[in-house]
Amino acid sequence: MTGNRPPGRPTSSSGELEDQRHPEGPVESAVLLDQAFDRGSLYALRATLEAHASQAGLPEGRSADPGGTVVTVDFALPSPLRPAFKLTRHSQNGRTTLSLVGDLDQRTAPDVIATVEDLISTTKRLRLVLDLSGMTFWDSTGITALVTAQEHVAAASGATMALAGLSTEHQGRLDSLGFVSFTYDNASH
Repeated sequence: MTGNRPPGRPTSSSGELEDQRHPEGPVESAVLLDQAFDRGSLYALRATLEAHASQAGLPEGRSADPGGTVVTVDFALPSPLRPAFKLTRHSQNGRTTLSLVGDLDQRTAPDVIATVEDLISTTKRLRLVLDLSGMTFWDSTGITALVTAQEHVAAASGATMALAGLSTEHQGRLDSLGFVSFTYDNASH
């Protein structure tokens, strides 16, 4: 495996390898993996690529034979221009809004859960709106944080929580979980 594209192997505008004519005939290419990885998971990326290559029938290990199998890895790291995580609280007319900016992931999910738990313990009949319009990314840990927050709010007497700022696609993803019911505040945006 190599992190550099072999000479003469351009990618299309979608990032997939284009079929290229080669002196020995057409070069076959296939997308084996289309999955997001964060900055801290390069070992997981390598292990996943090796597993997919093995399942695809590629020989294990490296080959000194110039005519052997070549695996090209093409990836993009997240843009450094993504906003830093920020969670702000605003209360008005008996309603508390938590606005999230940045990624909702393994690093930030505990902050969201802790803030919601703090609000539950300090606010009678909490009416919480979790504004996710500034969210730039979520992973399974982030989704778990939303489920956990909803479960904690549902267990608190008289408390409610609505999610705002989510696209219908993201709302559909949460609704497909099926084991927890979310309320959406689409009027806020």
